[in-house]
Amino acid sequence: MDSLETAYNFGLRTAPILQGNNKLNLNANFDPYLHQNFGAILETGIPLLYTVNSMNRSMGKDDAYPFVISEPVQRKLKFIHNLLNERNSF
Repeated sequence: MDSLETAYNFGLRTAPILQGNNKLNLNANFDPYLHQNFGAILETGIPLLYTVNSMNRSMGKDDAYPFVISEPVQRKLKFIHNLLNERNSF
């Protein structure tokens, strides 16, 4: 969330030139802390993390985010996101 918020504040957009199906376009045009749709957060956050990791690798550094977010973890994160949004709506 913090990385995505920073990308939003910098107006970060990417359009990587990759072979095959390119699903890593990124347009951080919303504040994730104010956004209700967790799917949009994942659709923007995952390409952001891939981009950051790719930048780190090009500089000989370790991945900043060294793991994949599996489907079960995505469901748990969505549950927590929704729970926090419900709590903040009171």
